[in-house]
Amino acid sequence: MQKRSIGVSILLTFLTCGIYNIFWIYGMADDLIRYNGESESSAGLEILLGFLTCGLYFYYWYYKMGKRVYNAQVKANMYANDDSVLLLILSIFRLSIISDAIIQHKINEICDNHNHYRVEY
Repeated sequence: MQKRSIGVSILLTFLTCGIYNIFWIYGMADDLIRYNGESESSAGLEILLGFLTCGLYFYYWYYKMGKRVYNAQVKANMYANDDSVLLLILSIFRLSIISDAIIQHKINEICDNHNHYRVEY
């Protein structure tokens, strides 16, 4: 997993009118899919489904990412908190950038728990 600066990621998202956000959510999904060993999932396919459904899949995606973060926290022997519903509600109210920040914060905590910035799978 890769530790990323939340502030820089939010700034880049605004400066690129949301384009960077696509790369950011791809990176977070890919990190968690690999860390959790979900061989049947693909971050690229999930992004594609989001576009093909005119964004509707992303509501489910945020819920699913909450479950992935929870599973990663359990795997890392950390205190695990399931924020799936919170992430879903924030995305419904068009506050998905806050959901992204929460997910990245938890990924950063997992990286810190492993005492280095890059967690090998």
